[in-house]
Amino acid sequence: MSERPGVDNFMRTLDVRRQAKRGFLVGILAAAATYWFFVVASGGSAYSSLYLFALAAVLAFTLGLLATLAFTVGAAYRVSKSLD
Repeated sequence: MSERPGVDNFMRTLDVRRQAKRGFLVGILAAAATYWFFVVASGGSAYSSLYLFALAAVLAFTLGLLATLAFTVGAAYRVSKSLD
């Protein structure tokens, strides 16, 4: 049993785990598309591959967090509308 059942119920109601999976999938796909567009499709880059992969990882993580936030806020909005 959790020490904070209210927080657990809130997280379960918003389905934060599902929102995070969706958000990070969006982040990974966006980073992969960005890498492909700016590196692969343009014929390469003057920077090392390790540097570019690190930038892609930062982009994926950042976009994943932002998308998770957006999906969770959307879920909170839908839950609040269903309570009216």
